[in-house]
Amino acid sequence: MKWFEIGIATTSEGADIMSELLFEAGVKGVVIEDKEDLIRFIKEGEGFDYTEADLADRYDSTVKVKGYLPDDNNINALIDDINARVAWLLVQDLGVDISPGTVLVTEIYEQDWAHSWKEYFKPLKVGEIIVVKPSWESYIAKSGEIVIDMDPGMAFGTGTHETTILCIRALERYVTPASSVLDIGCGTGILGIAAILLGASRAVLIDIDSQAISVAKANSIQNGTFEKMEFIIGDLVDKVEGRFDLVVANISSKAIEKLIPQCIGFLAEGGNLVLSGILKENEEVILSVMNDNEISFVESDSMGDWVCVVGQN
Repeated sequence: MKWFEIGIATTSEGADIMSELLFEAGVKGVVIEDKEDLIRFIKEGEGFDYTEADLADRYDSTVKVKGYLPDDNNINALIDDINARVAWLLVQDLGVDISPGTVLVTEIYEQDWAHSWKEYFKPLKVGEIIVVKPSWESYIAKSGEIVIDMDPGMAFGTGTHETTILCIRALERYVTPASSVLDIGCGTGILGIAAILLGASRAVLIDIDSQAISVAKANSIQNGTFEKMEFIIGDLVDKVEGRFDLVVANISSKAIEKLIPQCIGFLAEGGNLVLSGILKENEEVILSVMNDNEISFVESDSMGDWVCVVGQN
């Protein structure tokens, strides 16, 4: 199967803005190549078990944000729309430098993607106790750690993006042995898997992308959580039944705005709503929508330019 890699050249400050643009275009995850971030991670050892010494030398100084879209009848229109959005952003007064904004489109095939990116995905401790480890890497868990084996496949989410890390940290705080969890827009299934490994009794995962559901199922089997999980192919919550103690959504801000009113019918009394994929500049809008729908604000957590908001029914 053929895919298109959409790469946008920008700056460290512009990476989150370009990431949000690609998420809104329909990509399921992004890869951010930022040499300065990598140098900082290597120097400070922020969670990496090990990193190849020459890894940073493979990047130039330009920050690149990459997303992947399948080759279908809409691909040309999507690429045109991405170019138009980037061009519009470049002439806005955003308060940060996002240049040069060059968009590069590369055709790739599934078998090429399946191998070329793996060298950059290493074990990473993303929470107080959870470590995300690629299935092809070895890692010896330290006392008290929970290790999640991940094979992102073509769902393009390794679990190391700030929005996912924020969700996992929230799950560590709110999952209990009695928790039932709904993960909306599950991608690779990492949040549902984390919830079960943290002790949740069941997790329902939904995604509109059948490929993502296939990857999520495979990852759940790899981690021994499959028996406590249900997988649904659908548009957000159109096929979900019942109420849940914890509803988590790591999607775009605009999708979350539309989602919040729908969540009321799926959130148990006293249940928590965990929302991520929100840029700091959009946090007040999300809080306002929560308030309008009688969801009480509990807390927020941030990482970089991203925010995770927790509410309660």
